[in-house]
Order: sequence, then C-alpha cells, then structure tokens
Amino acid sequence: MIGWRGAAADVTEIAGVNLRRLGIAIYFFSVNITAYLIGSNLIGFLNDKCGATENPAMMRYALLGCPASCAVSTVCLWLGSQSFYKSEI
Repeated sequence: MIGWRGAAADVTEIAGVNLRRLGIAIYFFSVNITAYLIGSNLIGFLNDKCGATENPAMMRYALLGCPASCAVSTVCLWLGSQSFYKSEI
C-alpha cells in the first residue's frame, strides 16, 4: 500500500493542481485493472505448470510469482521516476 501512495504522489506532480483527482483516479483504475487481468492469469498459469492440481503443496511455488512481480514493478516505477526527474532538470 505504501508503494501505491508514492506512485500516486508522482501522478499528482505530473497532472498538476487542476487535474489531481482525475489523475489519481485514472492511475488507481489502471493499476487495479492491470493487476486483475495479469495477476490472476499468471497465478493460474503457474499453478498449471507446477502441477498444483495433483499436489496442492506446489501452489506455494506458484504464489512466489506475486512478490517477484512486485519487485519487477518496483524497478519499473523507480526507472520511470528517474527519467521523470531528469526531464525536470
């Protein structure tokens, strides 16, 4: 949840004062839709590949995709913020 607040703060800087609420709404909408579209399908695909239907204990390995995707998104947000701050200078 803290990561969302930091990215939402960047959205408010990009959108400006007049469009702050709209920018945050669009950001949260796009993040949630993307998470629901990619996240559930990714976990289901990994469950099928790990064989979680035959051995339910293998589901723990499929669920490791969640923190891995969080790490990837953190790197993407960091790279995006670096390019944003370079363009301000």
